[in-house]
Amino acid sequence: TTDVAAFSNSGLQGLSSTQVAALGSAQVRALSTSQASSLGAVQAAGLSSSLLSAMESNDLAQLSQAVVTALSSTAVQSLATAQVNALSSAQVQAMSGPQMQALTANQLAGMGALQASSLSAFQARSLTTISLAAMNTTAVAAMGTSAVAGLSSAQMGALTTAQLVSLTVNQSAALTAVQTRGLDATQVAVLETRDVASLSADALGGLTTTALQGMQTAQVNSLTQAQFAALSPTQVEALTPSQMQGLGASQAASFSAIQTARLTSTSLASLNTTAVAALTTVAVSGLNSSQFAAMTTAQLVALTVQQSAGLSADELSGLSGTQAAAVQSQDLRSVTETALSGLSTSAVQSLLTSQVNALTATQVRALGAAQVASLTATQAQNLGTTQAGGFSAAQISQL
Repeated sequence: TTDVAAFSNSGLQGLSSTQVAALGSAQVRALSTSQASSLGAVQAAGLSSSLLSAMESNDLAQLSQAVVTALSSTAVQSLATAQVNALSSAQVQAMSGPQMQALTANQLAGMGALQASSLSAFQARSLTTISLAAMNTTAVAAMGTSAVAGLSSAQMGALTTAQLVSLTVNQSAALTAVQTRGLDATQVAVLETRDVASLSADALGGLTTTALQGMQTAQVNSLTQAQFAALSPTQVEALTPSQMQGLGASQAASFSAIQTARLTSTSLASLNTTAVAALTTVAVSGLNSSQFAAMTTAQLVALTVQQSAGLSADELSGLSGTQAAAVQSQDLRSVTETALSGLSTSAVQSLLTSQVNALTATQVRALGAAQVASLTATQAQNLGTTQAGGFSAAQISQL
């Protein structure tokens, strides 16, 4: 060891890889930081796993980028956690894809924030799923946004729930559909609401329907209007009754007609009344008769005058007698004549006197012969002057 310590830097640089390989562990350990910094790629090729693992951490930190790049994958795997954490940002950045792929789970588990923050997108993508899943949460949170965005869907699928919780808002905002496509329902369920709210429309669109169903109510309600509007019809169709039940007014107001048309009857029937009232008239007009027939009486009561004015004959044709009786008088009064013609005779017969008397003369005149004929004696006897005056001679003959 004394002989090696006496070597000048230029003398060390003159050693061949074979000569370096012949050195003992004690000799390598005896190298000074100055000597270590003088080693070149030629000498690095001779550093075996045993020799590299014998090198002191402070000496390892002095190796040039060229030397680090020249290390074999086997040699890289021999590095202890302390040695890995001694690497500088420049040294980490000098590591090749194969070297990154060679890093073990133990090495990643002990990786420091400095080293993790130095990873490039290419390097991050080179990590094996097993090693990546072992990375400690501090290191995960330290990764650059470009590195996180460089992960494959398979790597994202390998992340633990603790790692996903540790993601920062900036990291989450950098995710693309490529990454989110790899997440499952369990993983999505642990994402912080602030991280969910930071997802781009592209990333949100990458979630599978199964993964989307893993979202908690708080997560769904953290989605912005832009995010909610970006959900595909298939994703909307996958929303569960539980998610719909806790949906906020802001999210409900973001639904388009195409989206509401894809809601399952069960999910729609679970929508809370505040959310129902927040739906735009366009979104409400996207519902079909089957969906409308699934709405609860409380939901129908929650409909606004503006929403009712946008209803179609097809939608109203799905109403049962019980549902028709639940519609508020002012809402029924706002229904167009064309839409009103969609009411079935059983629905017409179920209208309360107050509802019938809320109809305008124009609405009454638009009633079909079958609808007029279905009016009950009670309804006919309690008609107001306005309603009675709206009947045509042909309609009166049907009473």
